[in-house]
This record gives sequence, C-alpha cells and structure tokens, in this order.
Amino acid sequence: MTTNRKQLLCPFFPKISKKVLGDFFQQRGFQTHETRVGGLFFQKGDVFVEVSYDPETYPSYSPTLIIGIGKDKFDKSGAPAGVPVWYLLPDDSDVRRYSFWRFKSEQDLEKIMDKILNQIVKLYLEPLWENVALLKSKVSNFKASIGILNDH
Repeated sequence: MTTNRKQLLCPFFPKISKKVLGDFFQQRGFQTHETRVGGLFFQKGDVFVEVSYDPETYPSYSPTLIIGIGKDKFDKSGAPAGVPVWYLLPDDSDVRRYSFWRFKSEQDLEKIMDKILNQIVKLYLEPLWENVALLKSKVSNFKASIGILNDH
C-alpha cells in the first residue's frame, strides 16, 4: 500500500510555528513565507532561516532547521546555500539532537518551537545572521564537508 505524499504533511505546522516564531523574526526585519510542505522560510536580505519538518517521519514528525545565504536553500547549481543547524551546534550539546524532538500534536509542536526559539535561534542563529561573513564561512565549511569544494 502506498501513501500519498499529501497524507504525510503536518496540517498544523505553519500555524503553530508562526505563533511561536513569527513575532521574533518579524521584529528583526525578516519576511516570512511558507514552503511547499508548510514549513516557514524567514528571509532578511541575503540571509535565510528555514524552520520545517521531515514529512517522512509521519506520524511523529521531526523538526528541521537550516540557516544560509541566498533567496532559496539551494543555489543556481543545485548546491546547498545553507547549512543544517545541527552542524553548527556544539557536539556535546543536548540541543544538537533537536531533530529527535518529535511531535504529533499542536501542543507538542508548540513546546518544541519554544525550545528551538530559546535554546537554538536566540543563542546560536541570531549571532550568526548578524555576522554574515561568519555565516558564509560556516556554509562554505559545510559544503566542503560534503564534498562541494567551490561556491558556484
């Protein structure tokens, strides 16, 4: 039996994520739009933060976070324009395992988004988007680590 991809989507993700994260990003000058799976893509100048989830983990969803440079999470060549946030977090930090913070309900998601905002976005991502040169360096380091050697 096959599952229709639409059945894997989380219908409450955009509403709850905007409720928890929307004002924070808006107050810092970010514009917001939804991704095709209902994640949130925050854009300010050339910096973006994507907060989403992995539909393939249905029914117990796993959050995803990417920060990068550009207007999309992939550049014109199809290479990543960003870096998964776990790559940036300290190895010994509990927050590095955010992708294991699973949610099935609106209440679970609200708690997880609050943790993401207060334990990841404010502490690790905001300082990084304020230092675009450092962010570019982190993206380049990530690309090199996965075998993409130049930024074309």
